[in-house]
Amino acid sequence: MRSPFGKPSVGSNVLASFDVSASPHRRSCRAHRCLSLIIRALVVLFLANPVSSRPAVINFDDLDASVGDVDLAAQPYYGVTWVGVFAYTSMPGFEGFNQGIVSANNAAYSGGEVLGDRAAPLIGRITGATFDFTSAQIGAGYYDQLDVTVQGLRTGEIAFSKTVTLDTRGARLIQFNYSNIDELQFFAITSPNTTDPFACGTFNCTQFTLDDLTFFSPVPELSTLTLLIAAMIVAGVWKIYASGRPSSQSQRC
Repeated sequence: MRSPFGKPSVGSNVLASFDVSASPHRRSCRAHRCLSLIIRALVVLFLANPVSSRPAVINFDDLDASVGDVDLAAQPYYGVTWVGVFAYTSMPGFEGFNQGIVSANNAAYSGGEVLGDRAAPLIGRITGATFDFTSAQIGAGYYDQLDVTVQGLRTGEIAFSKTVTLDTRGARLIQFNYSNIDELQFFAITSPNTTDPFACGTFNCTQFTLDDLTFFSPVPELSTLTLLIAAMIVAGVWKIYASGRPSSQSQRC
């Protein structure tokens, strides 16, 4: 049953603006002025964009699930690793799953059982660098009154755990506010109150839906590539400046 950033374009070589035929002193003065401007710009960027938590709402809508469910374990998605989670789109005959799609056109599902053993639920996992998990839209695929547990782990230890009871009539926005974790685990089990409105049976019927997962990652707003390019430019300008730096007070820029 039933990533993501374009390559940045680097402009023309900043160092090409320097006239290599000019005297060392003139080149040094130009480099000094350019270096000063670059440093000031970087300071402004860092003051305007300090290290902070950047929100990411994962809705799976950038994936093509039109020809079948997408196994997110194939490669990192949004910079984290997914196990036992599959993106899907609306399909006739799967009413509970269709109701679980909050932001068109896709959502994801997880859950089920190991060889039909309800005592051994399949666990969906999201792992990566430290992050905060704020909320998600979660629904049930087949069963009503299905208990879904979401755990937040930190270095292998359970730091947070929450169980919610869901049904097939639509996803619910669940607030978690898990902080400083590096793994999420999702699994579902039945209870005496669980019902089977679609006559699914007993195998893999504890599947549940996920949409609009909200994460916060404590990373700088400036990308690593941007900082690397800036550092290379500064290093190049400094090399020109140092090679022609005036040796006496009479040669000030």
